[in-house]
Amino acid sequence: MGIGLAEWVVANLAFTPGERVLMVESDVDMMFRGGIVDFPMGPSEISTKIEGWTIKSGGVLILTNKRIIYAVKGRKYLLLKTPKILFESPISTIYSVGVARGHVSELVVSLETQIWRKDKFYFRVKDPNDWAKNIEELISLHRNKRGGP
Repeated sequence: MGIGLAEWVVANLAFTPGERVLMVESDVDMMFRGGIVDFPMGPSEISTKIEGWTIKSGGVLILTNKRIIYAVKGRKYLLLKTPKILFESPISTIYSVGVARGHVSELVVSLETQIWRKDKFYFRVKDPNDWAKNIEELISLHRNKRGGP
């Protein structure tokens, strides 16, 4: 059996000094409701390849101590399908995190993409409460470092 998507993405990430992987989950579905197109007017450090009402399935969600990343299988290159990172955001741009309750509970990550604008990404993970708790701790650590609210 070959290398999985999660292992491939983690092995090929360009880590910054001091960055480490905290959580990884495969087979994650993501839904985005918003109007972002590569963040033309928002923060340049946020990267996304999605717009409007978008649903992607079977991806991998990765949380490091500095950012959150969502990737899916991309195009076939030679004999391998190379991963495509659809969403990547530093922890500093996350406005809030929570769990949406309904038929299925989902992790909700809200980003401040423009002044007065919050865009939400929904991730269907096995334990959204655990993901939310870990991301909230990182947000709190980041805010304490920079002296914010």
